Amino acid sequence: MSGYLLASDFDGTLCRWENGGITNEDKEAVRRFRSAGNRFVLVTGRDYESTMSVLQEQNFWEMDSCFCMSSALCMDLSGNVIYDRRTKEGRVGEILRYFKDTGALYAVLQVGKEGYNVDIGGMPLAMRTISFAEGCKIPSITNCNVKYETVEESVRRAEEISRLFGDFVNPLLNNNNIDMPPAGVDKAGGVAYAAQMFQIPHGNVYTVGDNLNDLSMVGAFHGRSMQSGPPALQDAAERTVSTICEIVDELTGNMRQSDSANLS
Repeated sequence: MSGYLLASDFDGTLCRWENGGITNEDKEAVRRFRSAGNRFVLVTGRDYESTMSVLQEQNFWEMDSCFCMSSALCMDLSGNVIYDRRTKEGRVGEILRYFKDTGALYAVLQVGKEGYNVDIGGMPLAMRTISFAEGCKIPSITNCNVKYETVEESVRRAEEISRLFGDFVNPLLNNNNIDMPPAGVDKAGGVAYAAQMFQIPHGNVYTVGDNLNDLSMVGAFHGRSMQSGPPALQDAAERTVSTICEIVDELTGNMRQSDSANLS
């Protein structure tokens, strides 16, 4: 038995803020899951700094690795970078101009561990801000995040970004935010990397998420959608769940059945 790999989104999935964060039930479930010889990884749209901060806040380190920025950056539990995917060079200024001209509320560029709020004339953010000209000089990025006024506008802009800059970034919808890892990078790719790293066969890989930026990994493996997930995500999933504990109970139950069969 190779064991299972469970890859979970963070916000709205493992960490449900309406419940105060990560519940003790889910923390204990993940601990049981790993103690049984399985692997657990986080796959989040959050940037490096925000991910480390919220893991510290929630006191949660019960995982085998963490994939940030929709799998553009992978790190271990000490915060050491395992890999850092970057866009090709030469189009940062062009896409920043697009954000500015279309009235994005903000534009944040991530370059590895470092994040920069680019002054495009939108709302201020509590992070290091650089001028539009400085942003345009950055050669390549690990991720970009922008926000528009409404979900409807974000949907329309994501489609346009895909058409205009699809060879540069991969626009992923997250409510009225658009996360943009490099072209060809998505959460499914991070999960595939984890499966290879931990030598888990495809059939033993399970994923769970709650939003459209989780669609690739939910559709590519044994996907689970949170009950709060949008219809497209629920349609792509094999089933819906309300907690991480439900998935752990399902998989550890499968392990017990397999062990019993081997003994009979």
